[in-house]
Amino acid sequence: MTYTATTGTCIIVGGGIGGVMVAKNLKKSGLEVTIIDRQNYLDWSIAAARSLVSPDDIDKHNYAMPLDKVSEFMGAKFVQSAVAQVSEKSVTLANGDVLNADFVVVAIGGQYGSGALWKPTPELTTKEKRVAAFRAEREKAAAAKAIVVAGAGLAGVEVAGELKAAFPDAKVTLVGTFLPFASDNTKAKVRKALEEMGVILTDGRVEDPKPVNGKVKTTSNETLDADIVYMATGFIFAGAKLLDDNLKSNATENGQVSCRPTLQLDGCDTVFACGDIVKVPDGKYADVKGSMHAEAMAKTVAANVMNLMSGKELSSFKWSEKANNVPSFTALGPDVGVGDLGMPACMGGIENWLARKVKTADFFMTFRAADFGKGKTW
Repeated sequence: MTYTATTGTCIIVGGGIGGVMVAKNLKKSGLEVTIIDRQNYLDWSIAAARSLVSPDDIDKHNYAMPLDKVSEFMGAKFVQSAVAQVSEKSVTLANGDVLNADFVVVAIGGQYGSGALWKPTPELTTKEKRVAAFRAEREKAAAAKAIVVAGAGLAGVEVAGELKAAFPDAKVTLVGTFLPFASDNTKAKVRKALEEMGVILTDGRVEDPKPVNGKVKTTSNETLDADIVYMATGFIFAGAKLLDDNLKSNATENGQVSCRPTLQLDGCDTVFACGDIVKVPDGKYADVKGSMHAEAMAKTVAANVMNLMSGKELSSFKWSEKANNVPSFTALGPDVGVGDLGMPACMGGIENWLARKVKTADFFMTFRAADFGKGKTW
């Protein structure tokens, strides 16, 4: 079945933060906006590590928001479906239905190739399935005497901290290059906090994430105790699978999308991309806080859709010329937060207090839920 769009329509593929924020910025444009996502919830993935150890917090703090109601708040229609293909002026759904539009925005984000729960996996199409997956994983973690977290980036350090806070008697080992994109101050403060909690830090990579007789080996020739290995590395994207033959040349080897400074795909004025799916240009930097990066890009995408519609000059997204890693807040459990606002060392106590206040408590949802329609449409 083919749905023919009226003049002034925009389809947003992906109902994550970037996608819904594009819709929000288009709310007064007069465009008919539709958000398509395989999930019926907006996943607050920033809280995934806490959701693992405290799955009751998902409902308590709205870490899985109703996407139909969020879309309504943003002035958009919502269609729950997987997307099979994106073309210049249409989107093909998994069931073969084709939705035509004047503009298409690709905002699908990414996933962990290992199937880790820090981002929803394809089968977790409902909030109930997402919560059930975390509950099942928590049971495994609670029974483990030794846990290895492979990957010591922003996700890995928070996973290790949350696990140690929830299961203090478990041996928790964090493996990998420690916070490679963080400031030196953040690295030092987070390392100290983890070590004080009792998390063991080591370099290298886990050779095989499946423990054998309660052990795993690393590329640094270490043998580690491990009943469970949680992968926090190996982010992949589906751009190459999603784009049709006319657009596929814009996909990179890891499935991201190369864009012009206007966030349009090369050679196609009507298809834009937003969020982590967009390849960072050489010599430029994205905000390490993925949600803030997506929201910033959403403003440029929405503005350029409207500019293109009205015949005005398009603007360029302002990529950072230097590493964009401050301010940052790191949650290592309900009671441990590390903040880095770029302030003098003597202000570290204030930074950490602020981290506990705004992030470790409920991952900013006290301040952000209303931005997604809490109290208005849901």
